[in-house]
Amino acid sequence: MSEKKREQTGGTGKAKDKVKAAPTPPPEDKKDTGREANGKWKPGQSGNPKGRPAGSFSLVALLKEALQDLAFDLDGKKMDKTHAQLLIKKMLKLAIKDGDVRMISQILNHVDGLPMQKTELTGKDGGPLEYTGVFEEFASRINGIASRQDKGEDTGEGES
Repeated sequence: MSEKKREQTGGTGKAKDKVKAAPTPPPEDKKDTGREANGKWKPGQSGNPKGRPAGSFSLVALLKEALQDLAFDLDGKKMDKTHAQLLIKKMLKLAIKDGDVRMISQILNHVDGLPMQKTELTGKDGGPLEYTGVFEEFASRINGIASRQDKGEDTGEGES
C-alpha cells in the first residue's frame, strides 16, 4: 500500500468515514439580556438594574432644596424668610393685587385641583355605544357602570 493511500485510509486500506466537526458552542461573550424571546422582561428582571447613573441629578430635587433655603436681600443680608415663602408672596401679589388671571387659575388648580368634568359618550343618534366581538364583556361592564352612574349609585370605580 502506498504511503499516500495509508494516510487517506488510516492504515487499514479502507476509506475512513469523514469526521463530523462538533457543533460550536454559542459565543461566551453573548450576555443574557434578561428578556424572553418575545422581548418582554423575564420575571424578576429590571431594565435598569444599576439604577440612576452616578453623577446624575434631579432638577426637581435641587429646586425643592433651594426653596427651603433662607433668602438674601439685595444687600446680601440673610432674610428671615425662605425662597418658598417669598415665591408664594409673589404669586399671591400677582394674583390678588395685580389681578393676573393666569396666576389666579394656577393657584386654584394647585390648591383645590381642577373641577371634575363630566364626559358623556353616546352612539349613533345619541343612543348607547355599541360594541361587538371580543369586547362584549368589557362593553357590558362599561355600560353597567355608566348606568349606575346615571342613577347616582356608587360604582366603586373612583373618580376619573
